[in-house]
Amino acid sequence: MGLKRKQLPRPPVVSVFEGESFLFNHQKEFLQRLWSYLLVKVSNISVDFLSSIEDDVYLILESMKSFHKFDITKVEESLNIFFVKVRAYDEARSLSSQKLSRSLHEQHIKEAKDWLQDVKAKASEEASKVQSTMEELEHIEKEIVALKGRRTSLCAALKGQKQLNHDAQVKVQEVEKDIAALENTVPLDDAIVDDLTTSKANLEVFKEDLKTILYEK
Repeated sequence: MGLKRKQLPRPPVVSVFEGESFLFNHQKEFLQRLWSYLLVKVSNISVDFLSSIEDDVYLILESMKSFHKFDITKVEESLNIFFVKVRAYDEARSLSSQKLSRSLHEQHIKEAKDWLQDVKAKASEEASKVQSTMEELEHIEKEIVALKGRRTSLCAALKGQKQLNHDAQVKVQEVEKDIAALENTVPLDDAIVDDLTTSKANLEVFKEDLKTILYEK
């Protein structure tokens, strides 16, 4: 383990306490057991999870350092170097996990390109629908303009037709009144009709005679 006993100066002519050797041996045994525990703990865990026990290891190391009679500097330095390498490995593993293998990278690119083609096809389909709808709308707008012109013409024609219809209705009413008047009139005797006809003819002759008289003057 590399545990060394610190050489402490002893006062001359002072006998060594008999129990000191006992305590020293038991402390050394305890430290060796702690070290063995650390080795077992490190060896039984996957390299990918070594950083998870770093705090526990240094906690035990602090307990070992409390035995001042033993120099564990080499142990501490070894553990420091070990966990520096562990952290470096974790960092490298983290970076590598963010990168894809070449085959997986190419597969992802292919999948992305295939997806792009699908998206483009869908976009083209939607663009065609938009174009078709715009053309149909333009056609409808032209029809609306034509219908508005037709409506204007029909309105003008309707106005004239209404006037003609009004005039016709007035004429119908006049004729109906004439018929009603005739129906309510007592028919003339044939002799009276003949007299009227004769009187009319005489008036026509008299009119002509008046002209002759005027010219003679």
